[in-house]
Amino acid sequence: MGKIDREFVGSFKNLELLAKEVVQGFMTGLHKSPFRGFSVEFAEHRHYNRGESTRHIDWKLYGRTDKLFIKEYEEETNLRASFIIDASPSMFYPEKSEKQLSKFQYSIYGAAVLMELLQRQRDAFALNLFDRELYFDSEMKSTPAHKQFLFSQLESELNKTKEKQQGTDLVNILHQKAETLPARSLVVIFTDFFVGGWKEELWEAFRHLAHKNHDMVVFHVNDRRSEHDLELNTQWARIIDAETGEEIKLNPEQYQKSYREKISEQNLKIKTELLNLRTDYYVVDIQDDFENLMRAYLSRRKKILQSR
Repeated sequence: MGKIDREFVGSFKNLELLAKEVVQGFMTGLHKSPFRGFSVEFAEHRHYNRGESTRHIDWKLYGRTDKLFIKEYEEETNLRASFIIDASPSMFYPEKSEKQLSKFQYSIYGAAVLMELLQRQRDAFALNLFDRELYFDSEMKSTPAHKQFLFSQLESELNKTKEKQQGTDLVNILHQKAETLPARSLVVIFTDFFVGGWKEELWEAFRHLAHKNHDMVVFHVNDRRSEHDLELNTQWARIIDAETGEEIKLNPEQYQKSYREKISEQNLKIKTELLNLRTDYYVVDIQDDFENLMRAYLSRRKKILQSR
């Protein structure tokens, strides 16, 4: 697929066409080797075990693969997924790039691609957008009309500009969703984790979701080149905190080594805390293609169905 940038997304008439094209390309690749990993085509089948009733064997699939599979009922396989997207000021970085998407825009496109994949699986999904508060909170449905409604909302968000406000409230949003989501939902979170410090309250919020038996996939969205590696191609840089407005002037090269160590340490802390909750955690660069997002979803979906 190649890297994701403004030229790539600009080659599509709208968000839905992009999502369909990306998902179709991904599925075509999977179907060339359907049993290496997982495949959308076989997501609602399981291997036939000797001694089971042959009533629900998928004979058409047997004719194509020469292997026996049981077709599972829709109510056994359908999932409910809730997308939670961080729309706080730091997510709008980089703001004025001619080539790159912002972290927020990347998250919008990524969520749209996953929604397209979800609907093909007949899974239900909801969309939640937040900054200081939860400003968009949809119902959980699987219909084409619902997808169109959410795509329309996502499309309108693409041209949104950063508001002059301070901070984000990821902690309270997670607590709120833990109490209101349908039982055993899959929670898919896009955030850069700029939440004003690494406090115990953040991990308590994730534990709340886990305690309610929700599964989680977390995409830690960043611009790796500048936010992780501090490669700014300038002798002096003015660094502005998008959440607080604080700024400092520095020589990037002088701080690169210590900065990278701190960022790596911080990311390891996030990863450790989330893995302890059996949460799937991925660091995603805004130029990465969407294939890893889809693989992450399908991998978690497979785990959930196997645990039922």
